[in-house]
Amino acid sequence: LAEAHRQHVRVVDVPMPDSLTASEVMLAVSSPQDLAARLARPMPRPPSQSARFGTRFHEWVLRHYAAPVLIDPDELLDLEDDTPDADLREMCRAFAAGRFGEVVPYACEFPFSLLVGTEVVRGRIDAAYGPSPVTPPGFDALVVDWKTGSSAPDPLQLALYRLAWAELHDLDVDRVAAGFYHVRTDRLDLVRDLPGRDGIEALVSGLGH
Repeated sequence: LAEAHRQHVRVVDVPMPDSLTASEVMLAVSSPQDLAARLARPMPRPPSQSARFGTRFHEWVLRHYAAPVLIDPDELLDLEDDTPDADLREMCRAFAAGRFGEVVPYACEFPFSLLVGTEVVRGRIDAAYGPSPVTPPGFDALVVDWKTGSSAPDPLQLALYRLAWAELHDLDVDRVAAGFYHVRTDRLDLVRDLPGRDGIEALVSGLGH
C-alpha cells in the first residue's frame, strides 16, 4: 500500500546532494522543479551536437595555449579520428585571430570547489587572466567563459567563477572582472554588478526548500 501511494503521490521530497555543479546551481535558481526532477530520476541525456562542438573547441583551445609557439588552427586540429567540420575550423580561426588568441591565460579549464552555505559547488573556469592586455583597467584579474553557441548566458555562472577565483587566490572579489567572450564575433561582454558571496549564498540557501 505504501509503495502504491508513493507511485501516485504528486509531491516528492528530493534530498539535496552533497555537492552541485555550477550548471545545477543555475538550473536550481532558474527552474527548481526541473532540477528536482533530474535528481529524483536521473536519466541519461541524449547526445547534444552543440555540447560536442563546445567540447571539441575547448580541447582545441587547451592545445592552442599548450603549444610552444601559437600556431595555425589547421596544425592543431586532430585529423586522426574524424575530420573537424568547417564550422569548427572557422571557430578556431576566429579565436586565434581574436583578442585572446595570443594572450596566454594564467589558467585554462581551471577546476574549483566552492563552499556556498552548506553546499559544495563544483565547476570549471574556461580561462582566467592576471594583469594582462585583456584584463580591464582597474582590475587584478579576469575570468572568461567562452561562448560558441547561441544559448543565452547566465550571469550567475560568472558570479560563481569570479567568487571561486577570488577566494582561491586571495583577491578582492570586486577587483576580479568577469565576462562572456563570443568567439565568432570577437566580442567580450563584461558583466557588472555580479553578486558576491552574500548574494550567492542568499540564492543557494533556498535550494533545499
